[in-house]
Amino acid sequence: MNIQSVADAVSLIDAPEESLVIDLGCGSGSVAKSIRQKGYRVIGIDDSVDKLVLARKKNPKINFILGTPEDFKISQSADVIISDSIVHSVDEENQLKMLRNLNLNLKDGGSLICEFCGKGSSSFIHYALWDNFAEHGLECEVFVGTVREAS
Repeated sequence: MNIQSVADAVSLIDAPEESLVIDLGCGSGSVAKSIRQKGYRVIGIDDSVDKLVLARKKNPKINFILGTPEDFKISQSADVIISDSIVHSVDEENQLKMLRNLNLNLKDGGSLICEFCGKGSSSFIHYALWDNFAEHGLECEVFVGTVREAS
């Protein structure tokens, strides 16, 4: 699937209504708004105070919190974490910390939906994900840049 719009990204969420979805790198909140309109509970997370102020102003019924991919914390594990153009921008020395934090904040069996780009960045993260799956006795496959648990 070629992701070219917010609707394309949100359409990848395969969870029941009222599931908790984290919009990691939420910026001004446009993706979070689309997620909420689909019937999901959503928390937007960004490391920019200015963007969070704008997101809260545009979407007062959505919870937005300050955090980075490697250090955000939520009180309840998420069913889905979605991130567009954020995960690949984490510095190499923080990528393992980020992957551990994503795992910590995602329910067992939850979904991670994210975009990888930049020379070499996707390979590093894919291999880390494969290793993490293998450590837990799971297999994974790659579909158009998306890593999913094999059935």
